[in-house]
Amino acid sequence: MSNRLLVLAMLAMLAACRRGAGDSVETSSVDTSVETDPVDTDPADTDTGHTDPVDTGCVASWWADGDGDLFGDATAVPVIACAAPDAFVANALDCRDDLVLVNPDAAEVPYDGLDNDCDADTLDDDLDGDGFLQANDCDDGDPAVNPAAVEVLYDGKDNDCVGGDLVDVDGDGVASTAVSGGTDCDDTLATVHPGLPEVCDGLDNDCLGTVDDGDAVGTGVTCAAASCVALRDDARASGGYYVNLDTPRAVFCDNTTEGGGWTVINPADIGTFGADLDTFRARSGQVLVYLSDAVVPERTYTLVEQLDAYSAYSLEISQNSDGIGGGGVNLRLTMIPTTVAAVVGATQGFKSNGTEVTFVNCDGNPNSYIELFAPGLGYNAVVPYAFTTTWIGTRAPTTAPIPSAYFSDAAMHQGGCGAHNTSSYWSSTYGVTAAAFGLR
Repeated sequence: MSNRLLVLAMLAMLAACRRGAGDSVETSSVDTSVETDPVDTDPADTDTGHTDPVDTGCVASWWADGDGDLFGDATAVPVIACAAPDAFVANALDCRDDLVLVNPDAAEVPYDGLDNDCDADTLDDDLDGDGFLQANDCDDGDPAVNPAAVEVLYDGKDNDCVGGDLVDVDGDGVASTAVSGGTDCDDTLATVHPGLPEVCDGLDNDCLGTVDDGDAVGTGVTCAAASCVALRDDARASGGYYVNLDTPRAVFCDNTTEGGGWTVINPADIGTFGADLDTFRARSGQVLVYLSDAVVPERTYTLVEQLDAYSAYSLEISQNSDGIGGGGVNLRLTMIPTTVAAVVGATQGFKSNGTEVTFVNCDGNPNSYIELFAPGLGYNAVVPYAFTTTWIGTRAPTTAPIPSAYFSDAAMHQGGCGAHNTSSYWSSTYGVTAAAFGLR
């Protein structure tokens, strides 16, 4: 009990003794209430009207600071004391009291798995806030890049995190010209990019700026070559091509024999030409007549030219609905015009591989031509003539691999006393089974 209370009690007892047992007590003369001084610690204070508080009135809370970072453990139960115990602080702000680098004053360290600054709003493993942790987000600094994003072409980003920006949409291994350094001129088609061969498909396959050029020329109806001469000049090998005659047609181009550039007519087209074939030739002074031999070499030819005496007249190629003997539709190679050939006693014929093959027209017959029939047509004439023997004897071998489909039955007509026989006769007599025409 404090000194002040003890004094008051003693005074009260003394007053009672003086009054006696029967005296009434006047309680209003003595103030027995206690006025407390909440922070009075002065030992010299003898004011009998006040009293000092008891220490058990302290209400301060203290939290353990296990890592010594001056921030208390937010998960711990506080200690109530007037003064902080050792390793205790007056806050509960530390979300990890076992790590000194984790507290409200610490800087957030990305991708360490810790809430370094004890602020849940500061992102650690999803810095761009797109809902994908860094482990699954290929660019955690860009909210437009994550596995759920839609790939944006040619923006330099791997938007959907599948392995790079989509700069090669068609998957041909070449980036689009829409991005820096890209060379694919059509990134929607794997059949178009630099380095591909050009093909006849209406596309610029090699990205050189021209559609169906180069090796594509002549390989289809829509990219037919101007001529076999043009293909020869482009160093193209002998073979089957499409060439513009009166319309794009499948032909064989012989680019080796006699300087090359020869258009070998497909007999299947005989009867379908809309105009005189002479209009499709750059030169009308020469025609190759190919012969299919029954023995090696299987392909021979004779280069037919006009006799010097008739050099004023060009060779003529024409389409006829019928021929002598009823052979049917054919192509006719005329050497001397009928108005000129109908002369009795005239020396006529043609050159074959540089040799003049001639006869004397004994009756003025104006025929001076070779006929080539459409497939399945022709007729049989087996009249022997020395003219035909001489002509066949001038033939020379060719290395051009002309397919058999380009050969058909033929007939030789050379005036009166010249020649009139067909390939059926040639076959039995000379081993020559069929013929083909090459124009240039």
